[in-house]
Amino acid sequence: MHSLGDDDLREQLKSAMKAGEALRLQVIRSLLTGLKNRSIEKKGEPLDDKDRLAVARREAKQAAESLEFAERSGREDIIAKARNLLSVCNEFLPSQMNEAELTEAVRGILSEGDASSLGDVMKALAARYAGRYDGKAASAIARELLEQAR
Repeated sequence: MHSLGDDDLREQLKSAMKAGEALRLQVIRSLLTGLKNRSIEKKGEPLDDKDRLAVARREAKQAAESLEFAERSGREDIIAKARNLLSVCNEFLPSQMNEAELTEAVRGILSEGDASSLGDVMKALAARYAGRYDGKAASAIARELLEQAR
Protein backbone atom coordinates (compact mmCIF):
# COMPACT_ATOMS: atom_id res chain seq x y z
CA MET A 1 0.00 0.00 0.00
CA HIS A 2 1.33 3.41 -0.95
CA SER A 3 1.12 6.27 1.51
CA LEU A 4 -1.75 8.73 1.15
CA GLY A 5 0.11 11.64 2.76
CA ASP A 6 0.13 14.86 0.75
CA ASP A 7 3.91 15.03 0.50
CA ASP A 8 4.18 11.36 -0.46
CA LEU A 9 1.51 11.75 -3.14
CA ARG A 10 3.27 14.79 -4.58
CA GLU A 11 6.54 12.84 -4.74
CA GLN A 12 4.75 9.97 -6.46
CA LEU A 13 3.19 12.50 -8.84
CA LYS A 14 6.66 13.76 -9.80
CA SER A 15 7.92 10.21 -10.28
CA ALA A 16 4.94 9.31 -12.46
CA MET A 17 5.48 12.43 -14.57
CA LYS A 18 9.16 11.63 -15.08
CA ALA A 19 8.39 8.00 -15.93
CA GLY A 20 5.53 8.95 -18.27
CA GLU A 21 3.02 6.76 -16.42
CA ALA A 22 -0.24 8.31 -17.58
CA LEU A 23 -2.63 6.07 -15.59
CA ARG A 24 -0.68 6.46 -12.35
CA LEU A 25 -0.60 10.19 -12.95
CA GLN A 26 -4.37 10.24 -13.46
CA VAL A 27 -5.00 8.30 -10.23
CA ILE A 28 -2.64 10.42 -8.12
CA ARG A 29 -4.15 13.63 -9.45
CA SER A 30 -7.64 12.32 -8.65
CA LEU A 31 -6.50 11.39 -5.14
CA LEU A 32 -4.96 14.81 -4.55
CA THR A 33 -8.13 16.51 -5.81
CA GLY A 34 -10.31 14.27 -3.66
CA LEU A 35 -8.17 14.96 -0.58
CA LYS A 36 -8.34 18.69 -1.22
CA ASN A 37 -12.12 18.54 -1.59
CA ARG A 38 -12.39 16.49 1.61
CA SER A 39 -10.27 19.05 3.43
CA ILE A 40 -12.59 21.82 2.20
CA GLU A 41 -15.58 19.79 3.43
CA LYS A 42 -13.94 19.59 6.85
CA LYS A 43 -13.36 23.35 6.77
CA GLY A 44 -9.57 23.08 6.72
CA GLU A 45 -9.21 20.59 9.57
CA PRO A 46 -6.37 18.13 9.05
CA LEU A 47 -7.43 14.87 7.44
CA ASP A 48 -6.98 11.68 9.41
CA ASP A 49 -6.20 8.25 7.95
CA LYS A 50 -9.89 7.37 7.87
CA ASP A 51 -10.63 10.36 5.61
CA ARG A 52 -7.68 9.58 3.35
CA LEU A 53 -8.75 5.95 3.00
CA ALA A 54 -12.32 7.02 2.25
CA VAL A 55 -11.05 9.15 -0.66
CA ALA A 56 -8.91 6.28 -1.97
CA ARG A 57 -11.86 3.87 -1.66
CA ARG A 58 -14.09 6.26 -3.58
CA GLU A 59 -11.54 6.44 -6.41
CA ALA A 60 -11.24 2.65 -6.51
CA LYS A 61 -15.02 2.28 -6.50
CA GLN A 62 -15.33 4.66 -9.44
CA ALA A 63 -12.67 2.70 -11.33
CA ALA A 64 -14.50 -0.57 -10.58
CA GLU A 65 -17.77 0.91 -11.83
CA SER A 66 -16.06 2.08 -15.03
CA LEU A 67 -14.74 -1.44 -15.54
CA GLU A 68 -18.18 -2.93 -14.95
CA PHE A 69 -19.82 -0.58 -17.48
CA ALA A 70 -17.09 -1.28 -20.04
CA GLU A 71 -17.52 -5.04 -19.60
CA ARG A 72 -21.30 -4.77 -19.95
CA SER A 73 -20.97 -2.81 -23.17
CA GLY A 74 -18.27 -5.15 -24.50
CA ARG A 75 -15.77 -2.35 -25.13
CA GLU A 76 -12.45 -4.24 -25.16
CA ASP A 77 -10.43 -1.05 -25.66
CA ILE A 78 -11.88 0.50 -22.50
CA ILE A 79 -11.85 -2.72 -20.46
CA ALA A 80 -8.05 -3.01 -20.51
CA LYS A 81 -7.59 0.62 -19.50
CA ALA A 82 -10.21 0.33 -16.73
CA ARG A 83 -8.53 -2.81 -15.34
CA ASN A 84 -5.18 -1.02 -15.23
CA LEU A 85 -6.78 2.01 -13.61
CA LEU A 86 -8.40 -0.17 -10.94
CA SER A 87 -5.08 -1.92 -10.35
CA VAL A 88 -3.33 1.41 -9.73
CA CYS A 89 -6.15 2.58 -7.44
CA ASN A 90 -5.90 -0.60 -5.39
CA GLU A 91 -2.22 0.10 -4.70
CA PHE A 92 -3.36 2.92 -2.41
CA LEU A 93 -5.74 0.72 -0.39
CA PRO A 94 -4.89 -1.73 2.39
CA SER A 95 -4.85 -5.38 1.35
CA GLN A 96 -8.29 -6.96 1.36
CA MET A 97 -9.18 -9.97 3.46
CA ASN A 98 -9.81 -13.13 1.47
CA GLU A 99 -12.90 -15.26 2.03
CA ALA A 100 -11.19 -17.59 4.52
CA GLU A 101 -9.88 -14.70 6.63
CA LEU A 102 -13.27 -13.03 6.53
CA THR A 103 -15.02 -16.22 7.60
CA GLU A 104 -12.60 -16.62 10.53
CA ALA A 105 -13.15 -13.00 11.56
CA VAL A 106 -16.94 -13.47 11.55
CA ARG A 107 -16.62 -16.76 13.48
CA GLY A 108 -14.44 -14.99 16.04
CA ILE A 109 -17.01 -12.26 16.51
CA LEU A 110 -19.82 -14.80 16.86
CA SER A 111 -17.83 -16.91 19.33
CA GLU A 112 -17.36 -13.92 21.61
CA GLY A 113 -21.12 -13.83 22.05
CA ASP A 114 -21.40 -10.05 21.58
CA ALA A 115 -23.16 -10.31 18.23
CA SER A 116 -26.57 -11.93 17.88
CA SER A 117 -27.77 -10.28 14.68
CA LEU A 118 -26.40 -9.41 11.27
CA GLY A 119 -26.19 -5.74 12.26
CA ASP A 120 -24.13 -6.56 15.36
CA VAL A 121 -21.70 -8.67 13.34
CA MET A 122 -21.29 -5.99 10.67
CA LYS A 123 -20.69 -3.28 13.30
CA ALA A 124 -18.03 -5.40 14.99
CA LEU A 125 -16.38 -6.13 11.63
CA ALA A 126 -16.36 -2.45 10.73
CA ALA A 127 -14.80 -1.53 14.07
CA ARG A 128 -12.02 -4.12 13.81
CA TYR A 129 -11.33 -4.41 10.10
CA ALA A 130 -12.47 -1.14 8.55
CA GLY A 131 -11.73 -0.98 4.85
CA ARG A 132 -10.15 -4.43 4.66
CA TYR A 133 -13.15 -6.47 3.53
CA ASP A 134 -15.90 -6.55 0.93
CA GLY A 135 -19.19 -5.63 2.61
CA LYS A 136 -21.34 -7.85 0.38
CA ALA A 137 -19.15 -10.90 0.99
CA ALA A 138 -19.03 -10.20 4.73
CA SER A 139 -22.79 -9.87 4.89
CA ALA A 140 -23.32 -13.16 3.04
CA ILE A 141 -20.84 -15.01 5.26
CA ALA A 142 -22.32 -13.53 8.44
CA ARG A 143 -25.84 -14.38 7.35
CA GLU A 144 -24.84 -17.96 6.58
CA LEU A 145 -23.02 -18.44 9.91
CA LEU A 146 -25.89 -16.89 11.85
CA GLU A 147 -28.31 -19.32 10.19
CA GLN A 148 -26.05 -22.25 11.12
CA ALA A 149 -25.88 -21.07 14.72
CA ARG A 150 -29.67 -21.13 15.12
